Amino acid sequence: MQHVRDILILAILIVSFATLLTVHVALAGLLIARVRPRWQGLLAFLVPPLAPIYGFREGFRRTSALWLTAVLVYTLALSASYIF
Repeated sequence: MQHVRDILILAILIVSFATLLTVHVALAGLLIARVRPRWQGLLAFLVPPLAPIYGFREGFRRTSALWLTAVLVYTLALSASYIF
């Protein structure tokens, strides 16, 4: 039973991290493509916590919410991996 739990936690870690990376690149790309000044998108790409802040401010609410959700799920799964 412990192996099943470990595999489940690992799968959640992989999927949530992949989702976070994908959404982060997409959000930074949206900011670079559609928002002036463009340096904010580049800064959001290089400093990840700025991406959802700039995204919410510029109206990319769903993408920013997905970014935050992916971070939350990844953090919870990482915590679970240490606890269990």
